[in-house]
Amino acid sequence: MALHHSFLFLVLALVSQAQQAQPTEPVDPKKLATIEGSVFNSATGEALRKVSLTLRQSFSGAMSGGMPPAQSTYAATTDAEGKFRIERVETGSYILSADRQGFVRQQYSQRQPSTVGATLTLSAGQHMKELNFKLAPHAVITGHVFDEDGEPLMRSRIQVLRVSRMRGKRQLMPVGGGETNDLGEFRVHSLPPGRYFVNAMPPNRGQMYGEPAPKNAATEEYITTFYPAALDEASARPIELTSGQNLAAVDIRVKKSPVFHIRGRVSGGPGAGRGMRVQAMPRQQQMGFMFGPGGNVQPDGSFDLPSQPPGSYDVLVMSNQGMIRTLGRAQVEISREDINGLNIAAVDGVAVKGKLRVDGDIQSLEQKLGRKLALNSSRIMLQAMEGINFNNANAMANDEGLFTIENAGPEKYRVIVSGLPPGLWLKAVSVGGHDVIDTGLDLTSGASEPVELVLGVGTGNLSGVVQDSKQQPAPGAIVTLFPEPFKEDRFETLRTVPSDQLGNFKLTNVTPGTYKIYAWEAFDYNTHTDPEFLKTYETRAKLIKIQASGDEALTLAAIPPANP
Repeated sequence: MALHHSFLFLVLALVSQAQQAQPTEPVDPKKLATIEGSVFNSATGEALRKVSLTLRQSFSGAMSGGMPPAQSTYAATTDAEGKFRIERVETGSYILSADRQGFVRQQYSQRQPSTVGATLTLSAGQHMKELNFKLAPHAVITGHVFDEDGEPLMRSRIQVLRVSRMRGKRQLMPVGGGETNDLGEFRVHSLPPGRYFVNAMPPNRGQMYGEPAPKNAATEEYITTFYPAALDEASARPIELTSGQNLAAVDIRVKKSPVFHIRGRVSGGPGAGRGMRVQAMPRQQQMGFMFGPGGNVQPDGSFDLPSQPPGSYDVLVMSNQGMIRTLGRAQVEISREDINGLNIAAVDGVAVKGKLRVDGDIQSLEQKLGRKLALNSSRIMLQAMEGINFNNANAMANDEGLFTIENAGPEKYRVIVSGLPPGLWLKAVSVGGHDVIDTGLDLTSGASEPVELVLGVGTGNLSGVVQDSKQQPAPGAIVTLFPEPFKEDRFETLRTVPSDQLGNFKLTNVTPGTYKIYAWEAFDYNTHTDPEFLKTYETRAKLIKIQASGDEALTLAAIPPANP
């Protein structure tokens, strides 16, 4: 056996050497590009050494959802004078970013931490100079967590949260955090400037010492408390951080609240309660970053979730082994008493079978592509329309366009298709003769009928230039394309693309239809995709119609930030 392994190792080594020895075809330097620039400290103006530069290929103009294709990436590090140079770069569109410990990571031409930078469009033989960065020192907050008597609470989990939007919904999303030490102290670093909320989640005894909850559990406990002593965001005091600020005395005095049990039983699922866990998720935090205490389902299917403050909850049954997924859910409202006798039906993962069908002139599309139409690069993904997506169940289509998605949980899903050949777009999601592209694929009762994904033929392209108030090119502006009318639950239909260093932008493979198009000097996903915010800028939007196989070009005036 040892001889066999040695022989196999020798063969693999020889093959590797042969592969390495194969001559590579030389690349004409005239077909490659070079970029160079410098990095400075925005606070002091001094050059920064040891800054990591990453040049990553961008596909934002061509993508309409799903996973991007493989990216070409180049790297460099600044020298003692803060200078960098990246050579032998293939032509294409790129995003350049700079990163150094103690500073906020930044993309080239990025105006604010929550915005994006300019796309660099590199052509054959181009030598782009003076790509300069001014990195902002990061901010730090320090503080303590105390109980009502002023005594420190160790092992309290700290969250620094920022208002964001996920799938079109406003959420508080964590951007940093930590844990208190034995003096109740905490320190959170690497924060960009901005407006934040801070909360503390005191541990219960079981979390601190690994002990099970006592049978005579307390009816009142310390619960998640926002700075300085608030039980919800509405009563919390936000903090404003500036570049390089070290904000001290962010002290949180945690509060007690009556707490209750959620008791019940799970039926179905993997069987005998094995591999299942139950978790209570506050409904106002639908993305699942503020879970309450959870627990395993017992062999007889029973569960007991103690320490739940009053509120509205989704009680989730989740797989506790293998791929995490939701198996069942129930909604409860806790006011002044325990919830007993809650029954939740768990559905072990179901299979969704379906096919892709092209509705249109395939022959003309194949002539345009210069090849036979192939659907086996298409990925079909199910994205839960509510709550947290632990794992997006997905599958690749085969040569005939057939697919089977395994282990989909009992949820309502948005169907996302990526990797379609150019010129195709998702036209309908047909189940039992009904189009559910807007309402969603409903698997809450288990398996569905076969799904037919109808693909339309013929997409359009949109290109142009963004100009500032002086009619000069606006690099790093963000162009957003909203279907008209925009359905907030169909957030995947929104298209965005940054302008390049010359203010140019291009959106390809756009689904035919009518759109509102905006161009933003500084784009913040947390506000600029909010329908209420967009209403105030409706007069700045352009209405445009994209035709199948059409090419549109236009000049856009960048919308300046409300608070520059």
